[in-house]
Order: sequence, then structure tokens, then C-alpha cells
Amino acid sequence: MRDRKLALYGAALLAFALAVRLVPLVWSPLPFNPDGIGYAALAGDVLALDRLPIERMATDQVGYTSLLTVVAAIAGESPLRVAQPTSAVLGATSVLVGVVLARRLALGLGWSQRDARLAGLTAGLVLSLEVVYLYRSTPTDEQTAALVLVPVVVLASERWFTAGDRAWASVGALVLFVVPPLHNLSGLVAVLAVAVVAGVVTVRNPTRSVAARASATAAFVAAYVFGYHLTLARTTGAVVVQADRLVAVPGLFVAWTVLAVVGAAWFVTTSERVQRGAVVAVVLGGFSLVALNAVRTVFPATTPTSRPILVALAPLVLPAVLAGGAAHVVARDRTVSATTVALVAGPLAVVGTALTASLTFEYLAMLFRAQLFAHVPLVALAGVSVAGVARSRSDRVGAVLVVAVVVAAAAGAPLAFAGLEVLPYKSVTTDAEFAATGTAANGLDAWTTDDHLGRVAGYFDGNGGGRGPTYRWLRGGDPPPSCAVLAQRSWTTTGAQFYPQPPAKLSRDAYDEWRAQNDVVAVTASDDPLSVVVPRNGTRTSC
Repeated sequence: MRDRKLALYGAALLAFALAVRLVPLVWSPLPFNPDGIGYAALAGDVLALDRLPIERMATDQVGYTSLLTVVAAIAGESPLRVAQPTSAVLGATSVLVGVVLARRLALGLGWSQRDARLAGLTAGLVLSLEVVYLYRSTPTDEQTAALVLVPVVVLASERWFTAGDRAWASVGALVLFVVPPLHNLSGLVAVLAVAVVAGVVTVRNPTRSVAARASATAAFVAAYVFGYHLTLARTTGAVVVQADRLVAVPGLFVAWTVLAVVGAAWFVTTSERVQRGAVVAVVLGGFSLVALNAVRTVFPATTPTSRPILVALAPLVLPAVLAGGAAHVVARDRTVSATTVALVAGPLAVVGTALTASLTFEYLAMLFRAQLFAHVPLVALAGVSVAGVARSRSDRVGAVLVVAVVVAAAAGAPLAFAGLEVLPYKSVTTDAEFAATGTAANGLDAWTTDDHLGRVAGYFDGNGGGRGPTYRWLRGGDPPPSCAVLAQRSWTTTGAQFYPQPPAKLSRDAYDEWRAQNDVVAVTASDDPLSVVVPRNGTRTSC
């Protein structure tokens, strides 16, 4: 009966998490992330060519492109139409990782199945709704799949190190095989997390066999992840993207890696008070950075934290502090505790590297994507903390706390689907925007637009779609571009996207006057009309 209850609750939670991640389909059937439209284009090319166009791909585009291709072929649908449902399923499945961690941590404390289920389901509900995790586990993006796979690699490594379980070793190796082709940063987090697990397990059980398994496996994981990218790039011409971020600061990265491994080994052996304080300090430090960014951008030339974002994130202090309240359980559990620690310490090494290397957008992007992996173990600890309060106080107090934590997570959930009125990046692409971009890409030799539509233009393999002339006009005060422009009425309200900077606005009068003085050769009717505007005295061949 207990297993049936767990399966029933888990299935209901999965359905709920999936439903939330399918919300973008209300506005558009296209991928929730214009970069996902690029993946759909690659999948379409694979179906047309019967091979991967590896010569014009990045080394970490192979995995997700292959997945979308297989799903589209099985479903008999365009990759554009299956991309978002596929990603939503993966994002929802990643929520179950938090359920597993929280439940196993609770059982490791000797708690009942009922208390363990409460811990797991609380963690799952929070991960289903928490705005930052929801925002990054919904879009058509390669990291969405990695949020499921990387924890499996780390957990399998822990079981292999501690028990010598070859079945787990086989599972870990199989899953690891697809991580580097999927996402290079996620592969890096896997390398760091496995190294942390190796350090923690060896400190706890410093025998020759454990040390040999742990060190050899950690070295193998690193060799495979880095070797995959280097080998594929040299043999096929595929590009290793973003590698310069680590190549530029190798010593700094190694230092943060050593600090993560040593710090994690110390963490599991120190006092419970220090463990709680360390986790609270880490999570509150993250909130402090977000708050500081509202006053002065931490990474210059990027977007400051807006008031709506601060309001949405403020309630999350509750589950964050609760995570610290249960930090001591990792010293008692011997099933998933090393995995829990590693999925925090590994990403922290990347965050530390980003903050101390160079305060540029490239490192901000690396920081933001890496920290996402830490949400799952921290929320799992919060779930354990909630269940612990219910055990020690009463079911009524526990129920109140569950409601409070879930409401705190749900309060900011709508912002995960917000547009340029709140966020600097627009994830929804409407059919009208897609059609207008196709008209420009297929009918013009040269044209310019904003960052959002320029990303969509990659689907059509056409010329143009550059952002520079539009940016210099709207942001820099230059005259309007001398070539064709794909413009949108919302440039006069929410603004034109130029991520990572804030949107650039044009007054309604200036927009209407510009259109009136030039030739409007195409208009796409929608709630937010788009126009292809060609200067009367401009050029059609270059921008």
C-alpha cells in the first residue's frame, strides 16, 4: 500500500509539474525560447538530410538535436511542434529528482515512510512552482534534459564508490555518455560534482578500494567530458562554444575546484551548527547578490534586478532558510548525502569562478545556468526540514508550514512566463512573429531587427537578421537603418529586446513617423503588428 501511495502521489505531482510547464502553449505552439527554434531547425535538417549537419553545429548541440529528431520522427510532426511538449516532459521529470533526494534523506534518518513522503512531496511541489527553477526547466533548451541526467550520474557515482555496485556504475556510465553531447556546462558540473562525491566518500571511508574507485572514476569522467568536445571539434569541424571562459582562467577554475572538493569534505565532518550556518550563508549570499544588482548591476552593461523580480524572489527566503535548518542531515545519511552536497558544491565552484574571473555577460550566463543545479538539493533539504517540523510538533503545524512553503514558491511563478515588461528576455514567439521573420528572411537580401526576432531568423537560413543597426538606432541615437527593418509595434511600449541589456524603447510618434516616411512592404496582423519597412533612399544589399 505504501508503494502504491508513493507511486500515486508521484504521478500526480509529475502531472502537475508537466501542466505548469505546458502553460506557454496557451500563447504559442512554438518553443518557449527562441533558441529552441534553432534546435527545431537543426532537427528538421537532420530529417531532410538523414544525417547530422555536424560541420555547422556546436559540439553540445548533438544531443538535444538528436532527441528532437527522434521524437519528431516517431510523432510524425514537425520539430517545431514537438519541441515544447518534449521539453516540458523533461523539465517536469527533473522535479522528481528533488522528490527522490528528499525522501532518501528522510529515510536515512530512520523516519517513517509517511514522513519521508511528506519531505519528498513538499520538495516536489516547491520545484514545480519555484520561479527561477520553473523559468529554466520549461524552455526548449539542452539544459532542461541535463537537469534530469546530471543528478543521475552523480547519484550512480556515489553508489559505485560506497558499495562497489556495478549495476549503478553501468547506469552512470550510460547516462554520462549523453551528457557532453547535450550541454557543455552541464558536463562541467557533472565533472565537478563527481569529484566532490569522490572526496566526500573517501573522507568518510578512507579505504584503499574506495579511494581507488573514487579517484579513477572522477578522472575518467573528466577525461571523457573534456575529451569528447576536443575530439569531435578536431575531427569534424564542430565548434566548442564558450570554452574560452575557462581557458582564459585555468588557474582560477582549478582553485575553485579544489576548494569545492576540500570544502565539501570538511562540511560533512564539521558540527551541525556550522553545517546549518554554512548553508544559510550560501543561500542568503545569493539573495544578497540579487538585491545588490537592483541597486548597482554586479555585471556591468547587464539588466538590473527589477522590483517585480525582487518581490517574486523575496518569499523564497523561507524555503532557503528551511534548507539550512536541515543541512545537518547530510552527516547522518549514507545513501544520497554525498550527492546532495555535490550538487551544491559543484555548481558553487562554477559560480565562484564566474564571480572572480571577469564581471562580463559571458560569465553571468555561466553563473546563472550553473546555480540552477543547486536548487534541487537545496529544495530537497527544505522538504526534509518541513517534515522534521511536522514530526517534532504536530501534523497541523506541519500542514501549515507545507502550505506556507508552497505558497512562497507559487507567489512568483507567473514571472517565469513574463515578457519584456518584466524580464530582459522574451521567451514566447508567436506565430505572427515567426511568419514575419520568415517573410523578411526569405524575401530580403539584407535586413535588421531586434534581438528576439534576430534569434528566430536563424530558423530560415537566410541573410540578414542582424541587430547592430537597430541597436544603434534605438539605443545609441543613430539615424534609422539604411536597410530594411523588421519592426514591431511593441517597440513603443515594452521595447525592443537587446539581451542582456534592458529593452530599448521608441516613442509612438517617432515610430509612426518613421513608418510614414518609408515604404512598408509587408505587415503581419496580430495583437502586436509587425512591419517590414524599407527606406526609400536606402540599400537592399547591405546593412
